[in-house]
Amino acid sequence: MGQRQTSVRISPDALNALESLAAARGASREQCVRDLLDQYICAQASRPSEQRLTHISTVLRFPPAPAIPGASDGRVRLAVRLDDGVATWAGSFALRLPGQGAARGPRDYSPRPLTDALTTAIATTVPFVDGGLEGLPQVVEQRVALGLWRLTVAATLTAAEQHVIYGGRDAATVLSDEHVAWHGTWRLDVMRHLARLLLTGPDASANLQMLRDQTDAEFVRHRYDLERTDDFDHPWLRRAPLPASDASGRGGAAVWRAERKLGLSDIARWLTTPGPPSTLHVRPPGWDLCPPAGWEPHRGSHGMRPTEVEVHLVRTGRVLRITHGSRWALWPFADVDKPVPAFDAVIAGAMTLQPTDVVELALMPTKETRMPRVPAGLALDWGFISELEHDRLVADAAQRRRAALNRTRRGRSGSRLSSSNWRALETAVDDPGRFTRLARRLNIKGIFVPCVKWRVGSVAEALEAGATESQLRWLVGTMREVRTLELEVSMQQAWHEGFRAARAVPPI
Repeated sequence: MGQRQTSVRISPDALNALESLAAARGASREQCVRDLLDQYICAQASRPSEQRLTHISTVLRFPPAPAIPGASDGRVRLAVRLDDGVATWAGSFALRLPGQGAARGPRDYSPRPLTDALTTAIATTVPFVDGGLEGLPQVVEQRVALGLWRLTVAATLTAAEQHVIYGGRDAATVLSDEHVAWHGTWRLDVMRHLARLLLTGPDASANLQMLRDQTDAEFVRHRYDLERTDDFDHPWLRRAPLPASDASGRGGAAVWRAERKLGLSDIARWLTTPGPPSTLHVRPPGWDLCPPAGWEPHRGSHGMRPTEVEVHLVRTGRVLRITHGSRWALWPFADVDKPVPAFDAVIAGAMTLQPTDVVELALMPTKETRMPRVPAGLALDWGFISELEHDRLVADAAQRRRAALNRTRRGRSGSRLSSSNWRALETAVDDPGRFTRLARRLNIKGIFVPCVKWRVGSVAEALEAGATESQLRWLVGTMREVRTLELEVSMQQAWHEGFRAARAVPPI
């Protein structure tokens, strides 16, 4: 097995404990890290998921991120060579709080899997205390971390989130307990406050058990009261840190993610529920899905198994397998035992998307402003336009690029563009792709590539109309980009709605 060079950042106290352990074992620091991670993997794998261990510094995101981007947070970078797959395997047992990504992401949302794995492994072998975390239990079960997080979320709900929870909307459960929560400096500050309040002092053991159980009346009552706190009037929050910035937008986006998760679940329920699929309204973002006539699912429920032929169709990428609870469906079929012809090109073009996402991608309606635009050269090859039309489109696009360049000529004096940006744009004026990329970066609006609208209602409609495999694959890739953009716009609107909710009458 090969080895890979990697690095992990740990606290100075953890590094001191590691070096003491290596010296006691008479081993190199690197070998000690490898041994500790092997022990960690074996120990964590033997525990139920919520009983796995995590270090308190991971739970509390300690030390806090520095106020200045790029500044050091005081941790030390430790380089080490590990066997292939060990870092990923060890990280898979580490703590990931709801809302955090599976891997790297924005600073507030990025987990610390390898850091947590190594720090936990060191602390369970050679106990140490991180400076700044004195008095707290240094290693806890991940269920305790989740309990503390749930109380923190309840204490830091924004107005948009409170409207969902108090209104008893379907998204309330998802918002409270699933991977849609927002992360931010203030929420972490409150979490550290609650940790010191609950996990130090004479009641620490009882509170630790409360966080571990989470089903007793005390935890439920505290969580309920924290969700309904007004102006931080809950006794636990009277000395808690106040937000340095408004998190209302993050709350609105979290509501959007919860509702979006339900929307995808609705697609699965729609196809697996007995009866002919009718039009399904998916909100957000608010489009209607309607399968072409004759596109039917093959449904099953708990205890029913697909036939060998059906299993083969799923494995070879000709149909999708959709599940919802104990029900499942294979989709789309055009007849009793025949999948919709050429749908395999749609599945292949969608690549890594989940089955419900592929269903949505295939059925989502195009809009006039989002109608797919086929490059003129490709449109000519496909027979969509004549050579004369192709040449006209090329000339029109060139004229639009030069007109945009002339509008920015004032940039020479610095009133709009810098001189260097204007010269870069001028140099690219005869290169449609490069000009478009520069214009997008410089926020210059327009269509600068010669193209023609493909007036098609959906991917499914194009398939029904006899589109070729290459056309379908191009259309799927394009509509995937359109879908991503539409979802981003929808979530951005939810962000702004979060601020409007904060200005509205409180839902309490």
